[in-house]
Amino acid sequence: MREAGIEPSEAPVYIPPYEYYNEQISEWSRQLGLQVVNYTPGSWTNADYTIPSMGAKYRSSEFILNQVLGYEQEHGMNGQILLIHFGTHPERTDKFYDNGLEPMILELKARGYEFVPLIQALGLE
Repeated sequence: MREAGIEPSEAPVYIPPYEYYNEQISEWSRQLGLQVVNYTPGSWTNADYTIPSMGAKYRSSEFILNQVLGYEQEHGMNGQILLIHFGTHPERTDKFYDNGLEPMILELKARGYEFVPLIQALGLE
């Protein structure tokens, strides 16, 4: 990150690749002053990377949106972390950030939710 001109204090939150972490990664992150976080399981937003050629593992934007709203009805969304990939494979023409993100935000706001930066939610600012 430093090579790109970003200091750890400017980006104190770390989601490991593939959302995989263990004690070694957690310790490495702590030493750098980073807070390891992960998305909320069950929200399905992390499936926005899937592509049609994955067959049954593919999840459309409509599916993801319905899963998020269903999750909210069952569990609520206070404190939830939604992972949305802003770079996806070209084969995925149904980009969630184009087709599902705005409807999701509008509906959750209509249900009384507020979106805040992750560093604010974690008290890191």
